[in-house]
Amino acid sequence: EMDNSYLDFSDNAITIHSSYEYVKGFGYHYLAEPAVTIHKDSGLFDIQLKVTNLSNYQSMPLQYLCHMNYAYVANAKMTANVPDNAFQLRQTIPGHVHPTPEWTAYNDRLKASGELINKLDDPNHYDPEIVFFSSNLTEYVDNAEFRVDIGEGKNFLTTFSTKQFPIGTRWILYNPDQQVNAFVIPGTSTPEGFVAAKKAGTLIMLKAHESREFKVTTGLEK
Repeated sequence: EMDNSYLDFSDNAITIHSSYEYVKGFGYHYLAEPAVTIHKDSGLFDIQLKVTNLSNYQSMPLQYLCHMNYAYVANAKMTANVPDNAFQLRQTIPGHVHPTPEWTAYNDRLKASGELINKLDDPNHYDPEIVFFSSNLTEYVDNAEFRVDIGEGKNFLTTFSTKQFPIGTRWILYNPDQQVNAFVIPGTSTPEGFVAAKKAGTLIMLKAHESREFKVTTGLEK
Protein backbone atom coordinates (compact mmCIF):
# COMPACT_ATOMS: atom_id res chain seq x y z
CA GLU A 1 0.00 0.00 0.00
CA MET A 2 1.43 3.36 -1.07
CA ASP A 3 1.35 6.52 1.06
CA ASN A 4 0.12 8.56 -1.90
CA SER A 5 -0.36 8.39 -5.66
CA TYR A 6 -1.13 10.81 -8.47
CA LEU A 7 -1.47 10.92 -12.25
CA ASP A 8 0.62 13.06 -14.59
CA PHE A 9 -0.75 13.74 -18.09
CA SER A 10 1.10 14.96 -21.17
CA ASP A 11 0.12 15.06 -24.84
CA ASN A 12 1.60 11.63 -25.53
CA ALA A 13 1.88 9.85 -22.19
CA ILE A 14 0.27 9.16 -18.83
CA THR A 15 2.36 8.45 -15.73
CA ILE A 16 1.15 7.16 -12.39
CA HIS A 17 3.46 8.15 -9.54
CA SER A 18 3.46 6.76 -6.02
CA SER A 19 5.60 6.94 -2.91
CA TYR A 20 6.10 4.94 0.25
CA GLU A 21 8.19 5.89 3.26
CA TYR A 22 9.56 2.92 5.17
CA VAL A 23 10.72 3.45 8.72
CA LYS A 24 11.19 0.95 11.52
CA GLY A 25 12.73 1.23 14.96
CA PHE A 26 16.34 -0.01 14.93
CA GLY A 27 15.99 -0.52 11.16
CA TYR A 28 16.44 1.35 7.92
CA HIS A 29 14.58 4.47 6.84
CA TYR A 30 14.02 5.09 3.14
CA LEU A 31 11.66 6.52 0.54
CA ALA A 32 10.56 4.42 -2.44
CA GLU A 33 9.07 6.29 -5.41
CA PRO A 34 7.80 4.02 -8.20
CA ALA A 35 6.25 5.27 -11.43
CA VAL A 36 4.80 3.66 -14.56
CA THR A 37 4.44 5.52 -17.87
CA ILE A 38 2.29 4.41 -20.81
CA HIS A 39 2.73 6.03 -24.22
CA LYS A 40 0.32 6.97 -26.98
CA ASP A 41 0.13 4.44 -29.84
CA SER A 42 2.61 2.11 -28.14
CA GLY A 43 2.45 -1.26 -26.44
CA LEU A 44 5.60 -0.43 -24.48
CA PHE A 45 5.65 1.15 -21.05
CA ASP A 46 8.31 2.41 -18.63
CA ILE A 47 8.76 1.14 -15.08
CA GLN A 48 10.75 3.53 -12.90
CA LEU A 49 11.90 3.45 -9.30
CA LYS A 50 13.78 5.91 -7.14
CA VAL A 51 15.03 4.85 -3.71
CA THR A 52 16.40 7.39 -1.23
CA ASN A 53 18.11 6.54 2.04
CA LEU A 54 16.53 8.94 4.56
CA SER A 55 18.95 8.15 7.36
CA ASN A 56 21.02 11.04 8.65
CA TYR A 57 24.03 8.86 9.37
CA GLN A 58 23.95 5.20 8.29
CA SER A 59 24.26 3.44 4.97
CA MET A 60 21.63 0.91 3.92
CA PRO A 61 21.80 -2.16 1.66
CA LEU A 62 19.78 -2.14 -1.56
CA GLN A 63 18.80 -4.95 -3.91
CA TYR A 64 16.19 -4.52 -6.63
CA LEU A 65 14.66 -7.02 -9.04
CA CYS A 66 12.21 -5.66 -11.61
CA HIS A 67 10.25 -8.91 -11.62
CA MET A 68 8.05 -9.36 -14.70
CA ASN A 69 6.33 -12.67 -15.41
CA TYR A 70 5.45 -12.75 -19.10
CA ALA A 71 3.08 -15.29 -20.61
CA TYR A 72 4.45 -18.57 -21.90
CA VAL A 73 3.89 -18.69 -25.67
CA ALA A 74 4.53 -22.14 -27.13
CA ASN A 75 7.47 -22.28 -29.56
CA ALA A 76 8.32 -18.62 -29.02
CA LYS A 77 11.93 -17.72 -29.77
CA MET A 78 14.06 -15.50 -27.53
CA THR A 79 16.90 -13.27 -28.69
CA ALA A 80 19.13 -10.67 -27.05
CA ASN A 81 22.03 -8.36 -27.81
CA VAL A 82 24.20 -10.24 -25.31
CA PRO A 83 25.76 -13.65 -26.01
CA ASP A 84 24.22 -16.86 -24.70
CA ASN A 85 27.36 -17.62 -22.72
CA ALA A 86 26.66 -14.58 -20.54
CA PHE A 87 24.11 -16.83 -18.79
CA GLN A 88 24.66 -19.88 -16.64
CA LEU A 89 22.17 -22.37 -15.24
CA ARG A 90 21.40 -21.84 -11.54
CA GLN A 91 23.64 -24.12 -9.50
CA THR A 92 21.59 -24.14 -6.29
CA ILE A 93 18.18 -25.65 -5.55
CA PRO A 94 16.00 -23.38 -3.35
CA GLY A 95 13.77 -24.86 -0.69
CA HIS A 96 10.58 -24.24 -2.66
CA VAL A 97 11.85 -26.36 -5.58
CA HIS A 98 11.15 -30.09 -5.36
CA PRO A 99 13.15 -31.85 -8.09
CA THR A 100 11.90 -34.93 -9.89
CA PRO A 101 14.33 -37.48 -11.37
CA GLU A 102 13.40 -36.31 -14.87
CA TRP A 103 13.98 -32.65 -13.96
CA THR A 104 17.33 -33.47 -12.35
CA ALA A 105 18.47 -35.36 -15.44
CA TYR A 106 17.39 -32.47 -17.68
CA ASN A 107 19.25 -29.97 -15.49
CA ASP A 108 22.36 -32.12 -15.63
CA ARG A 109 22.17 -32.12 -19.43
CA LEU A 110 21.80 -28.33 -19.49
CA LYS A 111 24.79 -27.95 -17.15
CA ALA A 112 26.93 -30.22 -19.28
CA SER A 113 26.03 -28.48 -22.54
CA GLY A 114 26.07 -24.89 -21.25
CA GLU A 115 22.91 -24.35 -23.30
CA LEU A 116 20.66 -21.35 -22.69
CA ILE A 117 16.99 -22.04 -23.41
CA ASN A 118 16.04 -19.72 -26.28
CA LYS A 119 12.96 -21.54 -27.58
CA LEU A 120 9.89 -22.61 -25.64
CA ASP A 121 9.51 -26.04 -27.19
CA ASP A 122 9.99 -28.49 -24.30
CA PRO A 123 7.32 -27.72 -21.66
CA ASN A 124 7.52 -31.18 -20.08
CA HIS A 125 10.91 -30.23 -18.62
CA TYR A 126 9.98 -26.81 -17.20
CA ASP A 127 8.43 -28.03 -13.94
CA PRO A 128 9.92 -27.28 -11.47
CA GLU A 129 11.29 -23.99 -12.73
CA ILE A 130 14.35 -23.63 -14.93
CA VAL A 131 16.47 -20.61 -13.98
CA PHE A 132 19.51 -18.94 -15.53
CA PHE A 133 21.61 -16.11 -14.07
CA SER A 134 23.77 -13.76 -16.12
CA SER A 135 27.26 -12.62 -15.39
CA ASN A 136 27.96 -8.88 -15.31
CA LEU A 137 26.10 -7.53 -18.35
CA THR A 138 28.11 -4.30 -18.37
CA GLU A 139 30.91 -6.36 -19.91
CA TYR A 140 28.82 -6.78 -23.07
CA VAL A 141 26.52 -3.79 -23.70
CA ASP A 142 25.48 -0.47 -22.19
CA ASN A 143 21.81 -1.08 -22.89
CA ALA A 144 20.48 -4.63 -22.92
CA GLU A 145 17.64 -5.66 -25.23
CA PHE A 146 15.77 -8.94 -24.83
CA ARG A 147 13.00 -10.01 -27.21
CA VAL A 148 10.52 -12.86 -27.53
CA ASP A 149 9.17 -13.48 -31.03
CA ILE A 150 5.54 -14.49 -30.45
CA GLY A 151 4.61 -14.62 -34.13
CA GLU A 152 2.64 -12.41 -36.53
CA GLY A 153 5.45 -9.85 -36.50
CA LYS A 154 5.11 -9.10 -32.78
CA ASN A 155 7.63 -9.29 -29.96
CA PHE A 156 7.72 -8.97 -26.23
CA LEU A 157 10.57 -6.55 -25.46
CA THR A 158 12.48 -5.62 -22.33
CA THR A 159 15.32 -3.11 -22.42
CA PHE A 160 17.36 -1.54 -19.62
CA SER A 161 20.66 0.07 -18.70
CA THR A 162 23.20 -2.52 -17.60
CA LYS A 163 24.79 0.10 -15.35
CA GLN A 164 21.53 0.20 -13.39
CA PHE A 165 20.85 -3.53 -13.75
CA PRO A 166 24.07 -5.52 -14.25
CA ILE A 167 22.36 -8.90 -13.72
CA GLY A 168 19.62 -10.62 -15.70
CA THR A 169 17.63 -13.67 -14.61
CA ARG A 170 15.68 -15.98 -16.94
CA TRP A 171 12.92 -17.94 -15.18
CA ILE A 172 10.76 -20.47 -17.02
CA LEU A 173 7.94 -22.55 -15.53
CA TYR A 174 5.25 -24.66 -17.15
CA ASN A 175 2.65 -26.75 -15.34
CA PRO A 176 -1.17 -27.00 -15.36
CA ASP A 177 -1.46 -24.09 -12.91
CA GLN A 178 1.28 -21.72 -14.12
CA GLN A 179 2.79 -21.05 -17.52
CA VAL A 180 5.46 -18.37 -17.24
CA ASN A 181 8.32 -17.10 -19.38
CA ALA A 182 10.16 -14.44 -17.41
CA PHE A 183 12.60 -14.13 -20.30
CA VAL A 184 14.65 -11.54 -18.45
CA ILE A 185 14.30 -10.13 -14.96
CA PRO A 186 16.57 -7.08 -14.67
CA GLY A 187 18.29 -6.93 -11.30
CA THR A 188 21.03 -5.32 -9.31
CA SER A 189 21.87 -8.88 -8.24
CA THR A 190 20.55 -12.41 -8.58
CA PRO A 191 17.44 -13.43 -6.58
CA GLU A 192 19.62 -15.56 -4.29
CA GLY A 193 19.42 -13.07 -1.42
CA PHE A 194 21.51 -10.71 0.69
CA VAL A 195 24.36 -13.08 1.55
CA ALA A 196 24.82 -14.17 -2.07
CA ALA A 197 24.80 -10.56 -3.30
CA LYS A 198 27.35 -9.53 -0.69
CA LYS A 199 29.60 -12.44 -1.63
CA ALA A 200 29.27 -11.63 -5.35
CA GLY A 201 30.00 -7.94 -4.81
CA THR A 202 26.63 -6.87 -6.24
CA LEU A 203 25.11 -5.56 -3.01
CA ILE A 204 24.49 -1.80 -3.24
CA MET A 205 25.16 0.29 -0.14
CA LEU A 206 23.33 3.62 -0.23
CA LYS A 207 24.98 6.33 1.83
CA ALA A 208 22.90 8.59 4.07
CA HIS A 209 20.60 10.76 1.90
CA GLU A 210 21.86 9.08 -1.27
CA SER A 211 19.39 8.11 -4.02
CA ARG A 212 19.48 5.49 -6.75
CA GLU A 213 17.20 5.48 -9.80
CA PHE A 214 16.16 2.65 -12.11
CA LYS A 215 14.22 2.40 -15.37
CA VAL A 216 13.00 -0.54 -17.46
CA THR A 217 11.09 -0.30 -20.73
CA THR A 218 8.98 -3.34 -21.51
CA GLY A 219 5.82 -4.52 -23.24
CA LEU A 220 4.60 -5.45 -26.71
CA GLU A 221 6.73 -4.29 -29.61
CA LYS A 222 4.72 -3.91 -32.82
